Amino acid sequence: MERTICFDFGNTRLKYAVFEDGKFENLGLLQDDSVEGMQDIIGRYAPQKTILSSVIDHSPLIEEYLSARTKFHNLSYASKLPVTTPVGKPSTIGGVCGSKFISQPAQPGHWPGQLYNF
Repeated sequence: MERTICFDFGNTRLKYAVFEDGKFENLGLLQDDSVEGMQDIIGRYAPQKTILSSVIDHSPLIEEYLSARTKFHNLSYASKLPVTTPVGKPSTIGGVCGSKFISQPAQPGHWPGQLYNF
């Protein structure tokens, strides 16, 4: 069983989605962007991989914490993904989280990922 947690830090809510073997399992909200809140979520679900998509100025300690405990990817407008978004300013786009972007390597000409917008 492989578990991935996708964190989406938006302007109004800080939320996360839990995926098991690429399938959506649970959705939750965080009170703030503290490491203590992350510790609770990581301790509860014990994911192997995490993704953070953030449009806020979040604590850099979160990235350090997730990197030290999981295979971590900071999903941003600069991430190399086989999708495009028709927006004028990509750095402000909301969180789109892929459960398989870091759980399976892409094969040439094939994209194994699924997109979730939560």
